[in-house]
Amino acid sequence: MMDRNRYARVVVGIPVDNIFDYLIPEPLLERLKVGMRVLVPFGKRRLLGYVIGIADKAEVTDIKEVREVLDDEPILPENLLKLTRWMANYYFYSWGMAIKTSLPSRLNSPVHKARKRKVSETDKYERLHLPERSDIALNKFQFDALKRIKEGLKNGGFNTFLLHGIAGSGKTEVYMQAIANLGEKGAIVLVPEISLTPRFVMRFRKRFGRRVAVFHSGLSEKERFDEWRRIHKGESEIVIGVRSAVFAPFRKVSLIIIDEEQDPSYKQEEGLRFNARDVAIMRGKIEGANVILGSSTPSVESFYNARKGRYHYLSLPERIDRRPFPTISLIDISKEKKKIISDRLKEGISDRLERGEKVLLLINRRGYSPFILCRECGYSPGCPDCSITLTYHKVTNKESVNPVLKCHYCNYKTAPPTICPDCGGINIGYIGVGTERAEEEITKSYPEASILRIDRDTTRRKTTFYRVSRETFQEEGITNQDTDIILGTQIIAKGNDFPSVTLAGAVWADGGLHIPDFRSGERTFQLMTQLAEKVGTGEIPGELIIQTHNPDHYSLRYIKANDYYGFYKEEISLRKELRYPPFYRIIRIIIKCDNEEGLVKKIPELKGIIKASDTKDIEILGPAPAHIYKLKGMYRWHLILKGKSHVSLHNYASRLNETIKERKFPGIRIDIDVDPIRMV
Repeated sequence: MMDRNRYARVVVGIPVDNIFDYLIPEPLLERLKVGMRVLVPFGKRRLLGYVIGIADKAEVTDIKEVREVLDDEPILPENLLKLTRWMANYYFYSWGMAIKTSLPSRLNSPVHKARKRKVSETDKYERLHLPERSDIALNKFQFDALKRIKEGLKNGGFNTFLLHGIAGSGKTEVYMQAIANLGEKGAIVLVPEISLTPRFVMRFRKRFGRRVAVFHSGLSEKERFDEWRRIHKGESEIVIGVRSAVFAPFRKVSLIIIDEEQDPSYKQEEGLRFNARDVAIMRGKIEGANVILGSSTPSVESFYNARKGRYHYLSLPERIDRRPFPTISLIDISKEKKKIISDRLKEGISDRLERGEKVLLLINRRGYSPFILCRECGYSPGCPDCSITLTYHKVTNKESVNPVLKCHYCNYKTAPPTICPDCGGINIGYIGVGTERAEEEITKSYPEASILRIDRDTTRRKTTFYRVSRETFQEEGITNQDTDIILGTQIIAKGNDFPSVTLAGAVWADGGLHIPDFRSGERTFQLMTQLAEKVGTGEIPGELIIQTHNPDHYSLRYIKANDYYGFYKEEISLRKELRYPPFYRIIRIIIKCDNEEGLVKKIPELKGIIKASDTKDIEILGPAPAHIYKLKGMYRWHLILKGKSHVSLHNYASRLNETIKERKFPGIRIDIDVDPIRMV
């Protein structure tokens, strides 16, 4: 007898790789469609599942029924099902978990109520004043770049463009005019940081009005769901946001823009360790869309792909109105007798303040001091859950004025000791400089100046975020005329123009150079170049003063010369010699356990598994203790896999992962990081 039943093929949002078949009850046959959410029995539980297919036959015999359908229409279009399937395979993750990551949290609950939409986040941006402006006429370089992008859009099909343009060269105008050529087709604009969305949203809303939606983790759960629903219903054709915006539920995307494509913030570091830039490129390939990677300092990998012809290279080498690039000086701070601010930088600050100009200071460390130290025995308080010294915060925020020691990885907090717990000494010193201490130093030196500090501690709350956005991150620059000096972490160097700033200073440029990571030189070059591009964007030429203990480091030398191509040539030569990307692909396997002794005992067996599965095509480094040995209560070892062929590398990592899982090491977890952005 022929089986007339139909079966839903379902994945669930837990770390299980299987696809499960469930019988569709007759009352649900007409209603249930691919892309819907369902409630299904799973062992003794009922779980939320996602329907990825409907079949006439089941793969197994013991079939249970779908209990409930949660949607009136599919919430997952076919393109996103394909994208999440690719992500699950590429990043060694379950398909159900990949789908769960792509949806707002409200849709990952079996019970949610879709209430009438009130005021969304995009409405709030309209309250941030931005002067009216007309479309900007394009210069020759912008015109040529836009012409090539238009050709790609007209011809259809998948293309990737690398738009290499210095700050102030007009990349955003190229983005907007490219989107204007789409009509009502979908466009996604990704930015690396939530703090950059106000500037983009305000400019795009002035041009495109209600067609623009905004999507990022800074929104409330309800706001995110409201914006997702607007996009899903076709009420918005343009989405601006951070990583998660790459999953905007368009049925069809025609253009995806990744601004500051080199930024490591596009990489998710926990759970599904995806890179939104790479996922965006794959989405473009799946949907036949055009992708624009915009940057003033492209990643080495992207620039290499452009030189090899894999990406179309577009250049914007000049600032609008041909304003000059700032002069750059390197100051050897080791000769300044332990001063936080060098004499040269102090002179520059005084000079600008006297002339009524503004100053930008970068200190890429939060808090007052990176750590405290007993000067009698050398004791330094560390986090009990991470292999990290605790950062000293003198004043955490307006609500709490008590000093605190804080871990910036797990947020552990404790009161700082006044007496050393090891030796009983009272000579406690504050070592290093953070934004709080620099602010204190600058306030003492310039008591009449108005200082605005911008870091995660000052912008954490949403109200503060909007205040800072109004005052400092609007398109015309710093609109609050009372602000003389802006002091902050790397957030101040990203994506915003400050026409009234004529001097920038990097108080300590060496922090990134000491990280055990092959990208440390590249990141330092990018950060310092971005800082340089923030000054002199107005009528008055700018200057950047970089304080460093390593003035001869190649990345700093090329910054001083404003020579990206020179830096790229030296960096790519080192990458080739050391067999790093883009010449070799990398997968990092992290082995972790909350029991250090149990983990260490299993390392020899893990080494045996690795040795037994060795292959000539793959280079294996480790296993060895990770640089940050303990993180959030877990002890960590790792091994690095390197190979020329991604397919061979991926297959080897898959076999190794399955072998380790089969041995069932109690209490040990395995994380696989494909194309890792950090190696600590």
